[in-house]
Amino acid sequence: MFKVTKILNSSKGAPEITYLYLKEGESYKKGTLVTFKSGWPVNCTQTDMPTHIILADVENAPYNYSVPAIPLTPDVIVETVGNSYTSTFLVGEKYALNIVEGYAVGIKNVKDGGVATIFSNYSDSNERYGKVCVRFV
Repeated sequence: MFKVTKILNSSKGAPEITYLYLKEGESYKKGTLVTFKSGWPVNCTQTDMPTHIILADVENAPYNYSVPAIPLTPDVIVETVGNSYTSTFLVGEKYALNIVEGYAVGIKNVKDGGVATIFSNYSDSNERYGKVCVRFV
């Protein structure tokens, strides 16, 4: 999953929360990423550039339902996990999203179609599924 850890050049340091109206019948998980297609937020695929982090679980959204979300602007730094040893994720390089059961839950060691730029890699380099910070630019 993804969580905001820092906002660059921000005096507040806290992200603005917005509400997204959901397409009826769709499901979302807290901490996963969405993008917009045909005017509706949809769960990201591994190469979609995300626009928001969802802040609540939603199962089979009812008509006209909204969910809180954080917009992902270039100055937002988010923490997540990689699907490999953290030493394989290099600062400044772009990696694809790791999709599990239809939800973006982290990044994977695949550069083809990468959308997540590594900002910092602060876990033990021998740690499997270690934490990294990324930006979406």
